[in-house]
Amino acid sequence: VPRVIEADRMQGVQYKELEAFGSVRLRKRGQSFASDWMRHDVARDMLDAKGSVRGEQGREIIEGSVLRYEIATDRGVMEHPRYQLISTPPRGPAGSGPLPPYDARGTAERLLFQGPGRYRVETAEYTTCAPGNNAWFVRARQLDLARERDVGTARDASIVFFDKTLFWSPYLSFSL
Repeated sequence: VPRVIEADRMQGVQYKELEAFGSVRLRKRGQSFASDWMRHDVARDMLDAKGSVRGEQGREIIEGSVLRYEIATDRGVMEHPRYQLISTPPRGPAGSGPLPPYDARGTAERLLFQGPGRYRVETAEYTTCAPGNNAWFVRARQLDLARERDVGTARDASIVFFDKTLFWSPYLSFSL
């Protein structure tokens, strides 16, 4: 699959490695990554990025500080992510009603990409509230999000409502 890389400045060795600086953007069918700095190891298909990292893949937008990502397998890690899970476009007659721009959002210490549409989020928060409204959220030591099944699983989790913990559970499973 062809890749397009744009940046203010690039250097590297053709078919081996590319390093890009300033307003960097890598695009490939269904995926887009942007950052201040990026290195693509062509042989291993590994992407490293730092500074205002943003990844868009299908129905997900993930922003963070540092990314290490294997493009071919959709596996990797992002530090200090903020994520949004986007709604699917409506299916049906035009004008059947707009969907909200996202289904859920959250923050974490670390996000592990575990294959297409599968994420493990560590020291995480997850909510379906609109941005700026944190009326309720799940706080968990570990949160697994499986988009292909629309299921979330939280471990060592608390439900927080208006800054008050309602209850704690060692395990929660919920629909995304």
